[in-house]
Amino acid sequence: MNNKLGVLIVGFNGSVSTTAIIGAKAIAKNISPTYGLYTETLTSSVKDGQLDRYNQKPIKEVLGLVDFENLVFGGWDIDETDIYSCAKELGIAPLAVIEALSDELRELKAFPGVFSKEYIKNLDATYLAEGESLHDKAQKIRQNITEFKQRNNLTRVIVVNVASTEVYHNISEVHQSLESFEEGLRTNHSEIGPAQTYAYAALAEGCPYANFTPSVVEEIPALRELALSTNTPIAGKDGKTGQTLLKTAIAPIFRLKNLKVVGWFSTNILGNKDGLVLDEPGSLKSKIMTKSSVLDQILGYSPIHKVNINYYPPRGDDKEAWDNIDIDGMLGMPMQIKINFLCKDSILAAGSVLDLVKLLDYCKRIGEKGVQEQLSFFFKSPTTLEPGKQPIHDFFKQEGILKDWIRNKAYGVSYKN
Repeated sequence: MNNKLGVLIVGFNGSVSTTAIIGAKAIAKNISPTYGLYTETLTSSVKDGQLDRYNQKPIKEVLGLVDFENLVFGGWDIDETDIYSCAKELGIAPLAVIEALSDELRELKAFPGVFSKEYIKNLDATYLAEGESLHDKAQKIRQNITEFKQRNNLTRVIVVNVASTEVYHNISEVHQSLESFEEGLRTNHSEIGPAQTYAYAALAEGCPYANFTPSVVEEIPALRELALSTNTPIAGKDGKTGQTLLKTAIAPIFRLKNLKVVGWFSTNILGNKDGLVLDEPGSLKSKIMTKSSVLDQILGYSPIHKVNINYYPPRGDDKEAWDNIDIDGMLGMPMQIKINFLCKDSILAAGSVLDLVKLLDYCKRIGEKGVQEQLSFFFKSPTTLEPGKQPIHDFFKQEGILKDWIRNKAYGVSYKN
């Protein structure tokens, strides 16, 4: 069996992709720790049919996940350059690590990407996939996947979208069936954007697809239909990495202690390309919708909840998030909590991207298909198996569901946390 796994990334030259690639290669060469990777954490094993909390193994070993040295990277971008140049320009990894990997990184170059100014208004494209229609471009993406597999002698490929946030568009009639969607691709329907085009191409090729962006993809009926027909797992949407990660972990404390959350004000500043793209109302709406959706479900009621994102170029990838939480305790007495999270946006995201790559590959190998709801742990706005169903946002409940799924697949038993 060929143990190598292809990883094709939409937004190949961006900060998240570049960080994930460098991180994977550095771990494979033992020049970086495995911090930030859920699949490196421990889970209890089973002995004589019983959960053995005293005998724990890394999740990667329990499931037999692909090793980092067997990952082969490629992808698509709208800018023609190599990952080494991107890494030097972006400044998202230690220079010593970049130089140690320089020969490999220089060889990594993207395929031309799919782009629409209507969907991403604050960027310009110089490196574009050929084709008159979206269907032509989807076929070109499929050809790229085939070429990538042949060039690297691969039988398995995962596609992950970490590209810029697209302008929000509602699901419309063109999305309701695979037949109407494919006709929409042929006629360049205005409600079909680049993210959906990539997803269609990946699923048509039987490649598991993870949507790490807020763009509307895996909730579309046509793409769900395609995923089921090609026996392909999908997961999304919008990776949960920073402020929302903390929010979904802290909010359950207030619920469990019966402290009333009166208001939660969140604001962010960031200066990377994601910040530039979000400095436009349509793309910002997509992001705000996923960041704002978590509290009501966790708390069981609707506090005043405000979320702001501000583009501030001097910060680059060094994101800063502030939260002010107003709560009422016994006797209705008011209290406040302040959180100031200074983080590196792409460092937080890259580990989750690599976890998803490994877990979706496992899903494909064991015959899972369609929406993988157990992977909600990784997303701000998780997609559910039942369309329209309210997703679970509580971080600890999400982790319990994922851990129970892991034990069930590994040991054939189910232990709810």
